[in-house]
Amino acid sequence: MKRMAISAALAAVFLFAGLAAAQTTTPTTEPSAHASTSTSATSAPPTNQGSFSLSAQAVALPGGGQTVAATDVGFTKAITPNFSLRDDNILAPSNGMQFYGGGGTYFLPTSVLSKTLLDPNSLQPYLTASIGVDRIVPASGPSQQHIAVLVGGGLNYKPASGMWVNLFEARYARLPGLANNTAIVSSGFTLNF
Repeated sequence: MKRMAISAALAAVFLFAGLAAAQTTTPTTEPSAHASTSTSATSAPPTNQGSFSLSAQAVALPGGGQTVAATDVGFTKAITPNFSLRDDNILAPSNGMQFYGGGGTYFLPTSVLSKTLLDPNSLQPYLTASIGVDRIVPASGPSQQHIAVLVGGGLNYKPASGMWVNLFEARYARLPGLANNTAIVSSGFTLNF
């Protein structure tokens, strides 16, 4: 089981590293005096990344036949316009679960949304993966630690005047001691610096 988790985590890290390395930059040119000044689909893709971002999300976790409320507080550090390193800290005091992990987030090109009725400049789809340690700390008895993996994606939204909001993030979670194979869903806000 540990080999499977490590293999999945390494595959995710190499996937994100490959996606980040495959990014190309579009050369910018000065517009001519006769060029149109309107912005259209050729404008730069939106990004909710500053060079450093803090996030807080509400998370729904499984716990003993019921859903347990948890928080995911973390930060991201932009490496390229489409790739960030990520830190996740999920805390669920009601069932004694803690997750501390790191990974990456790859922001998909907004051309993915250009054929929809939605404004691609206000929406931002992404993929994410993290690996770390989950700790189960029961009220009585010894605590346990396991290697844990989170893999999934989400969608950010920015209203016309406002900050980026994480509409949802859905991830496959392998959290030994809590749930070996489950899905977790979260939503929250991001502050950029």
